[in-house]
Order: sequence, then structure tokens, then C-alpha cells
Amino acid sequence: MKRFTLAILAVLVLCAPSSAQEELNVAKQFVNATTIVFARVDTKQLKLPETLSKVLGNSQLATPFNELQSLSKAMGSDTIYIVVDVPFSSASVPVRLIAKKSSGLDLAALKEKLGKLSFSEPSIEGDYLCVAPLGSTIDSNKVAIQDGTLSVSRPELMAAFQSVKNLPVQIAIDPPEYLWSTFRDLMPTLPAKLGGGPSSILTEGLQWASIGFDPASLRIESIVQGKTNESASALADRLPNLLTSIVGELPLPKAKETLQALLKLTRTEVKGSQITIASNGLPNAIPLLASTFDGLLAPMAAQVKSNRLKQLALSIHNYESAFRVLPPAKEGRNAEGKYQLSWRVHILPFIDEGELYSKFHLQEPWDSEHNIKLLDKMPNIFSSYTSKLTDPKEMKPGHTVFLAPIGDDTLFGGQKPIKFSEVSDGLSNTIMILEVKPERSVPWTSPDDYVFDVTKPADGLALDASGNFFAVLGDGSVQTLSGSLPAKTLVHLFQKSDGNAIKW
Repeated sequence: MKRFTLAILAVLVLCAPSSAQEELNVAKQFVNATTIVFARVDTKQLKLPETLSKVLGNSQLATPFNELQSLSKAMGSDTIYIVVDVPFSSASVPVRLIAKKSSGLDLAALKEKLGKLSFSEPSIEGDYLCVAPLGSTIDSNKVAIQDGTLSVSRPELMAAFQSVKNLPVQIAIDPPEYLWSTFRDLMPTLPAKLGGGPSSILTEGLQWASIGFDPASLRIESIVQGKTNESASALADRLPNLLTSIVGELPLPKAKETLQALLKLTRTEVKGSQITIASNGLPNAIPLLASTFDGLLAPMAAQVKSNRLKQLALSIHNYESAFRVLPPAKEGRNAEGKYQLSWRVHILPFIDEGELYSKFHLQEPWDSEHNIKLLDKMPNIFSSYTSKLTDPKEMKPGHTVFLAPIGDDTLFGGQKPIKFSEVSDGLSNTIMILEVKPERSVPWTSPDDYVFDVTKPADGLALDASGNFFAVLGDGSVQTLSGSLPAKTLVHLFQKSDGNAIKW
């Protein structure tokens, strides 16, 4: 995922309304003979269509966008330049991010922020700050890259940079000639999956390329500069099959189908030695992209959800080992045996949230004047991390969908604390926690949980596309169970001592 993030950082960059002189100053100081990408980003414009933004949320696919915005804030500049050089080995990732140094820079605070964002400590080079993502080998190449002997003029790179300056995303790609020469020597013929033929189709047809992108409308423009009119025409003729072949190699069927559909929405035109590839905006493609991202994120979201539920199960078992009962213990209940704060609050010390736990007034209701102020402090572990667009409504702040079944003979529904040893049906046959629909969510500090209808016990459960729901069993295992199980079976699973054998 780190490589994926770095690749996106090097490509998804936005144009800033700064002067051409500043661009030249940055290029003169940081561009060298090995530079292959030169780009600029105005993080204020780094926005996706609302639908895609909602799908991505804070997932890893959104990491490049989120990190660039956090980085620009830390560096005190809305404009970040990105320089990518040709790797010296398969392990090197020579990427530099550059911003103009601000007068009020707090270097100590910046270093701390960069560490949290997985970036190196900043170096101050003239009027600019320079950082690199951790894991890149830029530091080992620093002396060579800054050596004055490598300061070269790259007019083609700057021409590419300026050719799409009217669009918010601005990328310039200019492979150094020695790179193309090496490519021709090592691969005189293109692989069959790229259509075959002499490699000169690519090396002569692509001298430099620029990409302009408006993320709000998904409008794309790209210019490819060929060496001659003939080489540009030859590459343009091959381009549709070439792109289709590359997309066809993708391992993800859904992403492959989406990109193939998007390719059909673009137009290609040859003017002399230049190839122009453009779309008039892809608003109709936004639902398609949203569906694709949702599909890509679904396994990731399921894994995160499963891990959080496992951690909750472990914390409950640790609580039971410490207090000999399930939460809350007698000390957390009133004279009638009722508790006013959720079991979720009482397990806080067992999920490394002891400081938050100490702030609660345990003998007061969850919505008392004091305790209600802690509602917005909900730990992430109680968040379901769903990427779906089909949720009936947005989750309310401080609410959770990880609930315990409560009612007659359930683990958390009685007037007195329960021990695991009292579960006569077996811990592997008793549900301890489950996931409910967003509209059935409750304040995480509230003692309210999943009150189920014995005739329709699955009605409030969060079912996925396959009709399954997440559940934590008493033995601590996380399972996906079918929501179509007979009502009687589900009720048996919700109870600790029904006494009947269960088949599920």
C-alpha cells in the first residue's frame, strides 16, 4: 500500500495559481538529469466529487489526498511541488515534496507532524522546505541530487508542465533520453500483451507527456509529444489497444471493467507531432467509480471491522478474568442491579483507554450533565468502518452499531452480572456482540443495546450483500452468520441457557 500511496502522490497533484517564476526557481533548484516527473499541488483544491469522497472516507485509498492536505498544513504552504527521479534500484523511491518556507515556521512542531505522517525530517534548502516519504532512499542520494554538476536545463519537462496549466491537476512526465535508450536496448520489441512491434513505437512516440485533471468533474486532458509527426501517428494508432491491454492486466475485475468503460468516454486526436487525449467531463461515470471504490473497499472494511470486534471480545474476556463477571460488575450497578453506563464504558481500561475511563462519573447516568460531554470521545474501536453508500442515513456522532443482544436470559440483559461459567448452552453457541443497522445505533455510553423481536430477531441486524451479519460469540471468535437463520435459532443464539441443541 505504501508504493500505491507514493504512486498516487506523484500523479494526483493540483495546479496552484503561483507565478511562472516560482516554478522556474523550484525547477532550477530541484530538477536534475534523472527527474522523470515534475508536478505542483494546491491542496485547497484537492477535492473529489462528494459521492466518491463519501465512499473513500478515511480509507487507505484516500490516504494520498489526506496526507497531502495534512502535509501542506504542517509545512505552512498551500502549494506543494513534487519531484520524482528515476529509481537507482527496485528498492529506491526517490520522491521529494517541496514547499516555500513560511516566515512563521515552527520547525519543532513540523518535525513532530511529519513523523506522524511517515515523512522524513525537513531539510531547509534556500527558500524552500524539502521532505521525502519514509522508506524512500532520497537521503542516500541527497548529495548527488544537490550536486551542482547535476543542475541541468529541462525545457521539454517545463513545456509539458505548462501545456495543461488551465486545469486544476497538473502533471509533467519527461523520461530522460538515457532511460529510453536503455529501454530500447533491453526491449527492442514490445511484449505481446502490449501489442508487439518495435519498441520505437513507444520511445519515439512519447518524448514527453502532460496530464491535466479536474477532480470535481472528472474532466481529463492529456498531451503526448512525439518525436515526429509519423511517430505520433504510429503511437496514436496503437494507443487504444495499448491502453486496453494494460487495463486488461489488472487483477481486479471490477476495476478493470470500470477503466475499460472510462476509456470509451475519451477521444484521441493527432495534431502534427502531438496526441491529444481528452474527455468532456465524466459526471455519468461518478456512480460507476463510486461503485468500484465501494467494491474495492468492502474487503478492507470487513477486515478492519473483524479486527475491532476481536479486540472487543478480548477486552470483555479480560474484564471477566479480572472481575469474575461480565461488565459491568456490581460496583457499576445501582441497588436494583441496573447500570447507567454501557458495558462499552466499563471495558475502556482493557482497550488502552484508561484515561478516558477515569473521566466518567460511574454512579451517574450516561446523559448526566457531566457524562454527556464525553459522548463525542468515542474510541474508533466502536466504529463499524463501513464504506457503503446504501446506509439509510448518516451515523449520528458518538453512536455505535456494535451492540449486545439484551432481553431474557442474554449475557448482558440481566439484573445481576453474569459469569461465563453460567452459559450452559456453550460459549461458542451464544452471541455476545453483533452489528446492527445504522438506524438502530445507540449512543456508545448508553446502556441501551439490541432489543430484539423474538418473532423477527434479524430485523435490526446489519446484513451485507450476501445476507450475513457480523457476530462475536462468547468464546471470542468473530463469525459471519446468515440473517436468514430461523427466528428460533437466532433467539437461541442470543440466549445463554436455552437448553436446546442448536444447529446453524
